[in-house]
Amino acid sequence: MRSPKKKFKKELSKQYFQRRFWKSLPLRSLFLVLLAVFFTFAILGFFGDLLAHGKFPRWLVFVHVVFSGFLGALYFYAGTHYPKLFILVLAVHLLGGSQLPREYLEFEVAEILQYHLIFDGIGILLCIVLGYTFFILFINTVGLHQVRLNAEMMLAKDVHTILVPKIDRQGAPIEIYGQSLPTEEVGGDLLDVYDHENTITHYIVDVSGHGVAAGLLVGMFKSAIHTELQSGKDLPNVLTSINKTLYRLKKRTMFLTFAGIQFQGNGLAEYAVAGHLPILHYTAASKEITYLEQKQIPLAAQLAYQFQTKNVSYAPGDLFLLLTDGITEVENKQQEEFGMQRIEDIVLKNADDGLKDIFDKILAAASEHGKQIDDQTMMLIRCT
Repeated sequence: MRSPKKKFKKELSKQYFQRRFWKSLPLRSLFLVLLAVFFTFAILGFFGDLLAHGKFPRWLVFVHVVFSGFLGALYFYAGTHYPKLFILVLAVHLLGGSQLPREYLEFEVAEILQYHLIFDGIGILLCIVLGYTFFILFINTVGLHQVRLNAEMMLAKDVHTILVPKIDRQGAPIEIYGQSLPTEEVGGDLLDVYDHENTITHYIVDVSGHGVAAGLLVGMFKSAIHTELQSGKDLPNVLTSINKTLYRLKKRTMFLTFAGIQFQGNGLAEYAVAGHLPILHYTAASKEITYLEQKQIPLAAQLAYQFQTKNVSYAPGDLFLLLTDGITEVENKQQEEFGMQRIEDIVLKNADDGLKDIFDKILAAASEHGKQIDDQTMMLIRCT
């Protein structure tokens, strides 16, 4: 079963973020690092003369130095900005290398030692000093900025930990265990439990995207839903009101999927699913699992939309499971998704175990199936 937001997602690999970093560099910083790479590889021109026993004319040594440095800078630029240009750079390398002139001078050994080896040695030393200098200048400009950015990210991570803590509640009338495992310092998933008077609201939210922008939207949603629930509104109006608020405050391409269930202590619960995976309901009496789902758009995707809810009955021993697609969409080497069926099988086999044990077994099975590429969040609820 695929998540409704699957088509909007893009796998963000480590290489993607590396290229995004290099492309975001200011022109001055990029120029500094290209100069550093140029002088580092320019050394190869002097080594070429050394391997030829110092018989290149000075002008030809200079050509080799410039060509080697320029080629090194080209390879670096292609690797950090446009990997598809590697073929073109390789063609320049082979074609240019084959067209370099081959001219040798006839020197006695004493003359080579006295002039050319000294010339090559000074050139190598100068290139090392210049390459090192430009690397230091680059580090001083970009590195300090990166330190400040890392400090801000650590602060954002601390805030996110407060916003999305692990939930572990034992005892009557409801047991709960849930946790969110982000792929980055700041995740885009949220799980929460809110008690108000005689109702307990459990919900999971999945914001499209990752990073700080998604984390900010998580914070806004949690603040908004607490305010709305505290005012005593029913669940459909809570979601409709939050939808209108967040639609005006987020980027056009962002949205939130939602799955929540509200218990009122009378054997009847109200649930809502908006663009999210269904809620799994394990019935202890029949030992069967049913999917609680609704065809509704995600939150903040459309300004004018009236959200609806449905009711479900429950009894002691029943189990409810809410999760995000970061678990179901884990793929193995054959690109097969972990899916809901495997989760259903684990729940049926271990329904009487502790909630944390069930949680750990599902995550362990997903981890064994494939690598985590998205935030993974799950909440288990048992009626006692």
